[in-house]
Amino acid sequence: MLGWIKKEDKIPQEHQRILATVEMNGKTSVVPCWFVADNRILLNDAPNSQTYSFSMVRAWQPFPEPYQE
Repeated sequence: MLGWIKKEDKIPQEHQRILATVEMNGKTSVVPCWFVADNRILLNDAPNSQTYSFSMVRAWQPFPEPYQE
């Protein structure tokens, strides 16, 4: 795994699945999400899901590949 990337250093590719360290409601957590157009993130892929500003992301990393033997 590459490790955490500061959002100021690089943004993900459009439609890339990522793990993001976000600050929401005064709490910091790690969430799986997708980076979508216009500097927005999508927290789930349900139809008509709300997107959130990438500004809430503190750092991110590419989503890991599944474990394989």
